[in-house]
Amino acid sequence: MTLPTTKSAPYLRLQRQFPSDDIHSMSIEMNRAWIDLALKVNARTIGTYSQGNPSATGNTYYYSGKSLPSQSQLYLYTGSATIAHGISVSTATKFVRIYGTLTDGTNWYPLPYVDVTDVTKSMTVNVDSTNINVTLGASAPSVTSGYVVLEWISVT
Repeated sequence: MTLPTTKSAPYLRLQRQFPSDDIHSMSIEMNRAWIDLALKVNARTIGTYSQGNPSATGNTYYYSGKSLPSQSQLYLYTGSATIAHGISVSTATKFVRIYGTLTDGTNWYPLPYVDVTDVTKSMTVNVDSTNINVTLGASAPSVTSGYVVLEWISVT
């Protein structure tokens, strides 16, 4: 399998010389500068995590020779074991990241959470075709709220 060629890092140079004696040459160079700016900005993770509407992440995943953009969405955990995600899941939907945090009002715990001294205190999360499922171990902290983030690609 051949891996795709990666683009250069999303870094913008600090200076650029624009021709001052020829408006046509200046226009071409300004257009290049704008394209360079747009490519570099769009190559970065966007960092917008909205609840209720999927957001473009700016992340790109390479799948079966294609470059695919991902989407993400934030979900509020309110103590229920399941959260309806509302994503139209099909064989073309591939989850690439599932993560979050839960709190008992005092401490925050990452998802998944593994207690190295007592496995029954562990907490995990998985996703099926309709729900986000949070599973708490038998002696896990009494979590009351938190957040789950799903990030996915569509391979169609």
